[in-house]
Amino acid sequence: MSSPSQDLQKFAAILQDTYTRLDWYKLGSEYCFEGGENFFSDEALEAIQDAGLHIASDMGEKLARFESKDSLYVGPGVAELVMMLFETLVLGRRVTAVTLPGIEPDEVNRIWTGLAKEHKTTLPKFQTRALRIAEEPTCSHLWFGSVVTDPESFPALHDRLYKRQDTREAIGGGNLTKETRRAEELVGTAMTWMLVPSVITTSQEELVFFQQMIESRGLSLNVPTQGRLSPIVGDSLFHCDLHS
Repeated sequence: MSSPSQDLQKFAAILQDTYTRLDWYKLGSEYCFEGGENFFSDEALEAIQDAGLHIASDMGEKLARFESKDSLYVGPGVAELVMMLFETLVLGRRVTAVTLPGIEPDEVNRIWTGLAKEHKTTLPKFQTRALRIAEEPTCSHLWFGSVVTDPESFPALHDRLYKRQDTREAIGGGNLTKETRRAEELVGTAMTWMLVPSVITTSQEELVFFQQMIESRGLSLNVPTQGRLSPIVGDSLFHCDLHS
């Protein structure tokens, strides 16, 4: 059995190897059609990693009390790599990550498959499929940050939640009614994984979907007064306590 200091050392080593080996040029082109080669600059990567470490530290304090060691990440990408590694290697948790197919999950899976063998450890694998309803709840942590505000998957909802309708910043397009229904279904599916009590990490804009659903089930969600800015997108993220 490894010691906490050994776990931290392994976490730091694998995190460094991950950032060194990822093809940031390719990933930048996925995030930004023009100028993508400069999207993930050294300064940007340092800021993403720093934000992730602060969020991971917060999570460590929140998750230590739970008997369940399972976490579900919905729609994660490179912004969540620090947190996923921290949960796995430092907190000893089992991370299930479900997201849409694309270059991003394929690239991370390629790197983490190799690093898992090198470091003789187990690392999360991005599952590129639709999120399924859980047969029974097993998770004490749900990561659901900036998912239904994604401008490509939810353009109309993106504009509404960020209050950009009829402004110069509006994405335009989409169908608000259909996208809202899809968002409600996705949140509902994610909630089937969750034990009570547990922690839900989500953005300020997405909180309304959880609050409505949780209240309808006779449960409560305690939202902290302060959040942390998420990496890349810069949304305010909150670690919320779900309880009966």
